[in-house]
Amino acid sequence: MKETMNKQSLLKLHAVARVTFLEILKDKILYSAGIVSLFLFVFTFFISKLSVVSVDRVILDFGMSVINLSMSFIALFFGATLISREFERKTVYLILSRPMSWSSFLFGKFLGLIYILFLEGVLFSLFLILMLSFFKIPISSMLGFALMGIFFQSFILAGMALFFNTFTTTSLSVVFGLFFYFFGNNVSQIRLFIAKLESDSLGSILSGFVYIIPNFESLSWKTNILYQIGPEWSRVMITLLYSLSLIFTLILAASFISKRKN
Repeated sequence: MKETMNKQSLLKLHAVARVTFLEILKDKILYSAGIVSLFLFVFTFFISKLSVVSVDRVILDFGMSVINLSMSFIALFFGATLISREFERKTVYLILSRPMSWSSFLFGKFLGLIYILFLEGVLFSLFLILMLSFFKIPISSMLGFALMGIFFQSFILAGMALFFNTFTTTSLSVVFGLFFYFFGNNVSQIRLFIAKLESDSLGSILSGFVYIIPNFESLSWKTNILYQIGPEWSRVMITLLYSLSLIFTLILAASFISKRKN
């Protein structure tokens, strides 16, 4: 009996994720982001011809930056509209009238967005690999690690956008997400700034802020691939576990807040 209930819950979860995936897939904004990304890849092609830096570094650096920005935009925008859109269209009441918990529904919506991010990330990555092949640039195994870091960063941003959307507007959710994206990718610069401060009180406040924001720099392995530095496996595992824990915490918090609110 318990196994049957668990199976039914998984089927419902998959159904919500599938519907969410198909809804986002039909959204024009998704294709607009894809087209802009393709233009940026083409721009990378021309930059590599004009740059005095080696072609392989330019293409890898710009190409991975394009993938990072594209996936981050998709994660923030659609993560910030996952729940609010359902309430605007009143479809959430129809869905929740069925025997399904709010937590399962929320996780299913998030899972559908993860499917989209994974699909977009794979397509962008294949395009980058085609560019590398065109220029006959060797493709190292480190490329996979660098891309994995970008994937997980976008998953965290999606979770953050969803979390913020439970108690703020869509616009503010995106703004908060961009705020954490910017500072999370500049943690080392913030620490350097703190070290130069003369005010101990301000330094303590900023130090606390650094511990609160997600450290996206720990997921950035672009330097490793550019300079062919092998990864520290213990650091990679700790970072991935940290990312999964953060995502899980954000979804649980979003579920708790939105359930109490609605």
